[in-house]
Amino acid sequence: MKIIIFNIIMKQLLLFSLLIIFNNVTYTQITLTYDDFPDSGDTLRYSTTLPDIITSYQDSGEDFYWDFSHVQHLSQDIEEYISITEINPYLGIIFGFNSYSRSIYDMILDDEFGGFEGLDNIYEVFNKSSNELESNGYVLVYNNFPIPFEFSDVDQVFMFPFEFGSRDSTTYYGSEAFGDSIYYRIQGYRINHGDGWGSVITPYGEFECLRIRTKVYRQDSLYHEDFEEPIVFESTRIEYKWIAKDEKLPVMEVITMLSDSKEYEIPVMIRYRDIYRPDPEPPVADFTVDSNEVIIGDTVFFSNLSGPSHEYNQYHWTFSPNNVEYHEETTNNSVEPVISFTEAGYYDVSLTATNILGSDEKTKTSYIYAEEGVFISGNMSYNDMNVYPNPFKNNIWVKPERSIKKIKISCIKGITILSKHVNITGRDEIVLDLTFLEKGAYIISLYSENSVINKVIIKQGSSKY
Repeated sequence: MKIIIFNIIMKQLLLFSLLIIFNNVTYTQITLTYDDFPDSGDTLRYSTTLPDIITSYQDSGEDFYWDFSHVQHLSQDIEEYISITEINPYLGIIFGFNSYSRSIYDMILDDEFGGFEGLDNIYEVFNKSSNELESNGYVLVYNNFPIPFEFSDVDQVFMFPFEFGSRDSTTYYGSEAFGDSIYYRIQGYRINHGDGWGSVITPYGEFECLRIRTKVYRQDSLYHEDFEEPIVFESTRIEYKWIAKDEKLPVMEVITMLSDSKEYEIPVMIRYRDIYRPDPEPPVADFTVDSNEVIIGDTVFFSNLSGPSHEYNQYHWTFSPNNVEYHEETTNNSVEPVISFTEAGYYDVSLTATNILGSDEKTKTSYIYAEEGVFISGNMSYNDMNVYPNPFKNNIWVKPERSIKKIKISCIKGITILSKHVNITGRDEIVLDLTFLEKGAYIISLYSENSVINKVIIKQGSSKY
């Protein structure tokens, strides 16, 4: 009996342990309430990027993982929420004293109100309760005077609680006459759908989130006594929001507009919750290497000097000829690759730096020379390299039988003493003044396009090397 009870207890403990482990490695669904959305007094920073920077924003599902860590910010701004009475105290009578607002002037100025002289600001007005977040209309500040535009049918932005699988819809309507000659009307509808949950990662961090897809249709109509027909603007946008608890703003947001044919979506804005980051600049590519003269098979380390920062730039390296191998898990797209050369010769090196504002390329021609390992033999004879006299006292004459691009003098230990780029064609002759050398044995190396020839030369006496 005791054994049976013991087995039951152990099974229960095992099940409990498995549940703890499972809960620690999976993400849970979250429920959004009014506390997860902005309030009066909130100042929230966000970054924007190019509209076509991501392509997988439509994907969604349960326990889903969205990776937007590669997104680079183009600019930053702040959403500041203020009480409606801070604009003008009398607006509290119209919209309610608990209402608050945010400026949307910069969002729509270029598209809808560009060149509207005297327009100082545009605010969207909100009201929030435990049941819903409402958009109540707008306030236009014209020549320092606030002009309210109140919805008679408010836009219910969200209804709480909101969770995975939630779906709600609302209509909104508002109209206003400006004197006897102008009449403006806004009407439309909004459909929210919690179509996914899981984890999202952005440059701001990784969060458990609820993904919400929102379709918003809007029609703006302007009537004027001089127009035979009203001017009507229609648009349909799709908003994708990844919302995390306590972050107030979506940690990621993609807004698209439906094409005129209604067949596909066109991204028009991407923004995400963020910390302060300095504005990026167009890239400037530059680099250096630890040595311009290397031995075949030895590792070569590059230093990337490009700006503005490796945080913003992406890189692509090119070697010509492409006789290279990459080491230490680096590739031709690494910030600073580690390579070795597999064949002798001169190599051109190019680096392309790219960021959200453009790209720049830096090419260094014949930047690196790779040679075979130095060998020493006092008895070897070369028909295509004449060096005389040998032994010598001060000067030495070099008369190669092929074109030479570089001459190098090394001591017996392999230390380079003299390296000189030349352009000698076959049967030409060059005189080297080696008076500065201590007396002893040295190696002279002659470099052609694809090979190197080494020979021991003697300056009479002993060497300090």
